[in-house]
Amino acid sequence: MISPKCTKPCKDCPFRRSVDFPIGVERRSEIAESLGNDFNVFPCHKSTFDKDGAPLPASAERHCVGAMMVLEQCDRPNIAMRIARADKLYNPDDLEDWGDVYESFEDFIESAPDFDFEDPAFDGLELEDDDALDVEDEPWSGTS
Repeated sequence: MISPKCTKPCKDCPFRRSVDFPIGVERRSEIAESLGNDFNVFPCHKSTFDKDGAPLPASAERHCVGAMMVLEQCDRPNIAMRIARADKLYNPDDLEDWGDVYESFEDFIESAPDFDFEDPAFDGLELEDDDALDVEDEPWSGTS
């Protein structure tokens, strides 16, 4: 669910550049691939578990604002975002702190603590000068 009350990423959102979020390349790539699927929603980590670590019901989940901002910057809002926008429940112009969020999935993956551009495992990514790749070229786009 998209919450109109949430207008900026959490202070420890993994999509903030200023946050040293300890997830590696493999998990970041999985997240990017998941977000490339138009029907997937990436929930905010604060809406999935309570303060004690107990799982919250699925009805409590809300879309991660940081993920939404990356999707918007890539011009790839998912179906939930587009529906919420059509229903006037969401407007990207209301979001704040754009400068602290990754501009692309490539930036998100490259910022992983274990990213090694020389590693042969990354040969298929073909990242070039921070330019956005065509959707068809992105390994996480869900298209073949």
